[in-house]
Amino acid sequence: MGTVRCRDKAWQWVNLASAGAVPLSLVPIPGFSSTSLTAIEVALIYQVAKIYGVSLSQVDLTVLAGTIGVGSLALKAGVAEMLNFVPVAGWAAKAAIAPSVVRGIGGLVIKHFEDKYPGREFTAKEYPGAATTEKKDLVVTAKPESSQTH
Repeated sequence: MGTVRCRDKAWQWVNLASAGAVPLSLVPIPGFSSTSLTAIEVALIYQVAKIYGVSLSQVDLTVLAGTIGVGSLALKAGVAEMLNFVPVAGWAAKAAIAPSVVRGIGGLVIKHFEDKYPGREFTAKEYPGAATTEKKDLVVTAKPESSQTH
């Protein structure tokens, strides 16, 4: 198996977060999408930082949440939330806008860390939780009890 770069692992998380933004953007409750997307964006920044071996504190995350919340509030509240009032076409537009915003923020975060740590090699030791992000790892299955008989 070849070398895995932090950049590649981080893009896996960006893609996962972007996909998760779609269903949340479709909830037609005013304010829900904006709040949910901010939470996804902060979680994404946290995960990407961990992939690069950088630990963010609770204070860092709070500042990030505030910055992202204020910084993208105009887009989210001004555009995305107004689309709630345009049935079907507006909802479809929100489903396209939300993952694009998450992907854009993720790309900026990756660029930040790549500028700081160019080509850094990913190691699961730095972040065991990011070792794999394939779909099979996200599926939880029940183990049959060995003592159970029918």
